[in-house]
Amino acid sequence: MFYQFENIKYDYLNGIIFKNDQEIKLTNIQKKLLNYLLDHPKAIHSKQKLMEQVWGRVITENSINQFISILRSYVEDNPAEPSVILTHFGKGISFESLIKVEKPQKLVSQTELKSNRMKYIVLAALFLAALALISKSLLTQPIPNKKNLTENQKILILPSIFEDSSTTPVQRKGMESLLALNFNYLESEGQMIFDNSNHNRQQAIEKYWQIDQDIVVMSSNITKKGDIFEVVFELANQTGSVDKKIILANSLSDVLKDKVEYINTIRNDDLSFKSVDFSPNELLIEALGYKKTGNLLKAKQLLKQVLEKQGDFYQARLVLAEMLLSEKKLDQSLAQFNTLKSTHANKIIGTEIELGFAKIKYHKNEHRQLINDLTTYQASNLSISDVKKAKIKLQIADAYTTLGETQKAMQSYQDAVLGVNKQLNPGLFAQSYYGQGKALLPKSNEPHVYHLFEQSLTYAKLAGNVEYQILALNSMSKMSISSYEWDKSIALKKQALQLMELSGDKSEVARGLGTLVAILNQSGYFSEAKVVNEKMGKIARDLKSDLSMMHYLHYDAILLMNAFDWDSAQQQIDRQLDLAIKTDNYAMQLDNAFIAFELLLAKKDGIKFKPEWDKRIAIIKQRGFERFQVYMDYYLARYYKLINHDAEAIALLNEVTKEFKHQNDIKLVVDAQNHLAEIYLKENPQKTLEILSQIESYDPHPNPYLEIKAKAFNHLNNHVEALSLLNQAKLNYHESWTAENQALLESIQAVLEP
Repeated sequence: MFYQFENIKYDYLNGIIFKNDQEIKLTNIQKKLLNYLLDHPKAIHSKQKLMEQVWGRVITENSINQFISILRSYVEDNPAEPSVILTHFGKGISFESLIKVEKPQKLVSQTELKSNRMKYIVLAALFLAALALISKSLLTQPIPNKKNLTENQKILILPSIFEDSSTTPVQRKGMESLLALNFNYLESEGQMIFDNSNHNRQQAIEKYWQIDQDIVVMSSNITKKGDIFEVVFELANQTGSVDKKIILANSLSDVLKDKVEYINTIRNDDLSFKSVDFSPNELLIEALGYKKTGNLLKAKQLLKQVLEKQGDFYQARLVLAEMLLSEKKLDQSLAQFNTLKSTHANKIIGTEIELGFAKIKYHKNEHRQLINDLTTYQASNLSISDVKKAKIKLQIADAYTTLGETQKAMQSYQDAVLGVNKQLNPGLFAQSYYGQGKALLPKSNEPHVYHLFEQSLTYAKLAGNVEYQILALNSMSKMSISSYEWDKSIALKKQALQLMELSGDKSEVARGLGTLVAILNQSGYFSEAKVVNEKMGKIARDLKSDLSMMHYLHYDAILLMNAFDWDSAQQQIDRQLDLAIKTDNYAMQLDNAFIAFELLLAKKDGIKFKPEWDKRIAIIKQRGFERFQVYMDYYLARYYKLINHDAEAIALLNEVTKEFKHQNDIKLVVDAQNHLAEIYLKENPQKTLEILSQIESYDPHPNPYLEIKAKAFNHLNNHVEALSLLNQAKLNYHESWTAENQALLESIQAVLEP
């Protein structure tokens, strides 16, 4: 009996589809499924009903979806937009095409029999020839019997090896990303291991077999022959190959679909991943490829196109939601997560959706709600994998850190990775160590905190996690500044910048360049700072970013002040203020106030300073930003010092020092106390040395204002010590070494000469 629907002729008894001069022989289960749908057209069949009628036993929902997806690829003109086998969300599927039944004729003429016999003979000869070729191939590459995995056995998925030049780097990266997220989004995350390092195949195998002797390794070699992709999947353990399969595919999306199907089929039914239809398309592959290479705008455009064509494509929607979240577009991201939660995807990737909600709450400062929600969710979902549990605890720990509850944060960071294999999940350990360092940093600048960031960097490298490598390097650079290890700080920041540039995110690169300029300025490398700042300015103009441009103007003004070009510095300060007002960016308006004060103090312009300070302090109070009062008082104290109102300056510097100590802002403590020491230098150099000694008692690193100590010793006629300190300062100050300091050094040398 033959069925005719759309442009397809189907042999019901033998399970053969005739379409576009092609014959597709269905497997037994595929045949039973299609026959059942044809026997019950227009009716909606639930997954449970299909399980009972077609399989006759309990199987996973994912397996049913896989078979439906395969049938669609055979009978639909466009499987991404099905018109024959339709999905009714929450209900099931139905066969909707108009069906015609053809019954074969019972009598056949002798002429037809002879003709058919000749056809069969020719076909048999062709079949035997093909079989001979296949047999020859199989003899050169014997295929052992495939074995299902045991309960805790993991699969290491190596990146595909492409032996053709027709696929682009974007497509290749997109394929690997889509494969990884298809499994890592699931509640069983951690069963599949995706190696993101730069190991070759043999190195990766040797590395992971040292970690887990039972792990099996899957490799894929892809070759394009004409318009067809030939893919060789191979599964191996320490004893050798345990399975090899060769498939032919018409497109990259078919390659990926076959790869997912192959991975799922090597697992026992009770261990199969619970997923929905995995119907990758070229758009999604390219979207993820562009995301991987840093072209986020193009990636978002393609993701939206995917969802316009197939709204239930949960992988695309989740990636889009996460990208919007990273851009701080919280409402748009929330809308995508709400859509996911309202669909069948919530049963499949519920934890990832809850983590998305938690991250939005984090950005909205709803930290208590975040902690309560995730704690409740985890208590109700004990069957999720250890990796998912670790992600939840790390998010809770981040919330505790922001709340300032250091002890709870540290406990959560440490608990998150208990029972997790650090060699198989180095990314989680990178997050844990970084979080611990971040929680402790406001309270301590000790070496053990720096070591936590070093540990984070080590594990981030093992995981191939660029984000946490950058975070760790930035934190290590910041700590080196606090220790006045300028060259070390610069080297670490440059490493972070190299990684930022590889990511292709120009906004992040601009921010990194700005920080590097600040460090170079502080360490006296003005010439290099100028080059780096111009690079940042170019990116700001390319991006048409007002924020990046304001940072560029800030640092350019400082560089111009260091060159004593007061007028040009003032022009850049004015430009920055105009942009800050235009964009209603109050943080940059405050920054502008501080740099304006620095210029007036550098010019020793006491007449204009106080009116400017009064104007700015009024704005701060009007806006309700009294917490910045301490910084304003710091500049006011320096103004009193400038106009020789020493008593007022001393009193105010002592007050702001207490507040800066409370905030653990060591740099500003040192700055304030050095200004205080400089005031006493005029009449009480011994008091100056006492103040500097007190700074060193809680900050044992070299004092950045060594020339003040040198001047104090010089006033006390200890010229040898003064000369030693000035020579040390000259080494530290690079281009910031002033003519005044050089003159002092030479005068002391003259005194000491016989």
